[in-house]
Amino acid sequence: MWQIDGTELAVLKGHQNGLWAAAFSPDCQMLASASLDSTIKLWTPKKTLLTFLQGHQDAVWGVDFSPDSQTLVSGSWDGAIKLWRRDGQVLKSFEGHDEAVFDVAVAPPVKANFPSENGRVNKKEKNQGKSKSIELLPTPELIIASASGDKTIKLWQSDGTLLKTLRKHSSGVYTVAFSPEGQLLASGSGDQTVKLWTGEGQLLKTLTGHTGIVFDVVFSPDGQLIASGGEDKTIKLWTRDGTLLNTLTGHDDSIRALAFSPDSQRLASASWDNTIKLWTRDGTLLATLDGHRDRVNGIAFSPDGRFLASASLDKTVKLWRDDGTLLVTLEAHGDRVYDVTFSPDGRTLASASVDKTIILWDLERTIDLNQIWAFGCDWVEDYLRTNVNVKEQDKKVCDNVRHP
Repeated sequence: MWQIDGTELAVLKGHQNGLWAAAFSPDCQMLASASLDSTIKLWTPKKTLLTFLQGHQDAVWGVDFSPDSQTLVSGSWDGAIKLWRRDGQVLKSFEGHDEAVFDVAVAPPVKANFPSENGRVNKKEKNQGKSKSIELLPTPELIIASASGDKTIKLWQSDGTLLKTLRKHSSGVYTVAFSPEGQLLASGSGDQTVKLWTGEGQLLKTLTGHTGIVFDVVFSPDGQLIASGGEDKTIKLWTRDGTLLNTLTGHDDSIRALAFSPDSQRLASASWDNTIKLWTRDGTLLATLDGHRDRVNGIAFSPDGRFLASASLDKTVKLWRDDGTLLVTLEAHGDRVYDVTFSPDGRTLASASVDKTIILWDLERTIDLNQIWAFGCDWVEDYLRTNVNVKEQDKKVCDNVRHP
């Protein structure tokens, strides 16, 4: 955590290699960090290291918590998906993929019915390509969907049972996402399509129109819209039944991340053209957020929707207002920043970097303009009052600023 003047409050150190992802537990009592050193570390809100999770054989790309905050899921380059208790004990390891898992996510529980495909995981049915992402389907019995370079999506039960293999893509599957109520699954692939499935894995529709790899697919929080983006530099907006509403153009390089605001009224897109764009839900461009000097890999809206955070290869995190105005640039990392995430209470922002650290930013201090003025005046007030070259009216600029 850092003050706005750059004074270090706390930096979470301990990993032996770069970090790719971080996740807060829904109860705000834990932060998990995923690293290239093949471990996951769990931290308290007081920045104390609780435990580290060992078991993966290669870099861990993604972590996420279950809705009750009691379970953690991780995905790794070693091709495994692991479930952990919050005390660090591994509950289950899913050995269905031969190559990397790049993303994990958890959704809230609803009912869904799955016939088991063939009981326990069949070792002979291991995927032959890269596993790019996994997401947890919202069901009372925890269900995991994994997207793989072998052109399939696999649905797993939390006890390791393989429920179903979805085989309709003709190239690697890069992303999967569930609708908020868990009734739909969307997948994006190198075959340039998005596919819509029922929550149980029945193919509903193939959405065509992209002319390159689809890197990200997201549902709006109200469940009515789907956004997809990728290599062709475009974003497509679809209804939940698969009807194309609009194609959004304007980026000059691949779209790498998408995020809807909590009220579903705005969409943010992060691109390798070094920019973020803000759009209305019907596809009207609201603003282009310039300022990063290198590719933007991660974006996240704050829980109240008032702020947007972005992570870039330029080693910085930027905080923007919801209208696209740059609020502050957070410069503390020593290497590329790959992920940003807000705590569920909106008070803290975590950023994960290749510099082997996670930095926690105190948003109540960072984005309070009165406090920004106060910290600034702490630095310059004496200078303003005593320097003979400062105009008389400027000497009083800090007179009415409230100090913390």
